[in-house]
Amino acid sequence: MLNEALKEQVAEAIAAIQDEARQRPLILVFGLGSYGDVIQITPLLQALHRKFPQAGLILLHNDLLGAKLLESAPYLTKYIRLRSSLHYLLRSQLRDKGYDLLVESRYVIKYTLPSNPRLSAEEIQFIQEAQTAQKPWLNFVGNFPFDNDILWREARSRGWSMYDLMANTSGFGGEDFEGLHIALPRNKPTSTKTLLPKKYIVVSNSAEWLPLQSTLWTKSLPHAKMRDILGELKAAAVPTVLLGTTNDPGDYPVDYDLRGKTNLLEAAEILANARLLLGPEGGLVNMAKAVGTPSVVFFGSTPVEFFRFKSNINIEPRFCGGCWWSTESYLRQCPLLEDIPPCTDSLDTKKIIQAVQELFHAKP
Repeated sequence: MLNEALKEQVAEAIAAIQDEARQRPLILVFGLGSYGDVIQITPLLQALHRKFPQAGLILLHNDLLGAKLLESAPYLTKYIRLRSSLHYLLRSQLRDKGYDLLVESRYVIKYTLPSNPRLSAEEIQFIQEAQTAQKPWLNFVGNFPFDNDILWREARSRGWSMYDLMANTSGFGGEDFEGLHIALPRNKPTSTKTLLPKKYIVVSNSAEWLPLQSTLWTKSLPHAKMRDILGELKAAAVPTVLLGTTNDPGDYPVDYDLRGKTNLLEAAEILANARLLLGPEGGLVNMAKAVGTPSVVFFGSTPVEFFRFKSNINIEPRFCGGCWWSTESYLRQCPLLEDIPPCTDSLDTKKIIQAVQELFHAKP
């Protein structure tokens, strides 16, 4: 049973949706995951805004931090933060009213039209053609996220990354869905960046920026490997700024340890002024891409073929890896039950250091 506070959240979300729907046609986009997933769907939001210029666009997402990154986005009418467990309840109460297109983003994009959409014939035709392309993929997301392992392997068989999959199933196959975007406020946040050197790199061994994480995930480097890399970079006089979780147990030889000392907008500003980011695949890499900073990304449990950005330097394991959602606990426990995952343990530290130094000394 839902408590009254949760029911009130759903009621407030419905009221906001209905208020927008009274003014113009309305597109509702449902997203899941963390702030990195919010950044991940910004190309879709922009493409929808261009395709349906007369319609309002509301993003319903469970992530609280993501709202800060899109609060001044010109392509978004409203960001409604609603926990994912309440999405179904909201949809069931809306039924067939209060929107003109419903969009679900689970790597595969799914469109749902109501009975009487207030869209042009051309716009409806576009949606129906996209639905035909979506249909073969819907079986992979019916039990989301537990079928993600077979989803990414099917995408790989077609030569598609996750960004290709989103573009092709949304009907925007010719567009660049790797062009991530965030809308930082015009008045830049006050941060510690003024204390940083003119030329530095950001490093992190945390897949996200501020999740509650007490142990390393299976896509993070073993502490010893990360310490070796950072020690080599310090010896090579490459200034390092560490971002990550407040309870990350790593004792790393960095020049500036800012774990837990910045908010999300400050972290984005620090990334925007960095020469590069070194870290695991995840939200921080997405944020670096969105602010135009290249990354050297190491992969473990998440498949490089699915999540890589073509413009980054992507370091893949020499052994194993790509066990994403092969088990429900894959992120915290290696599916082989090894204390140190063989995938991240096999990453070539010399290759990582060389890639970092080449980017650091290259022309910006």
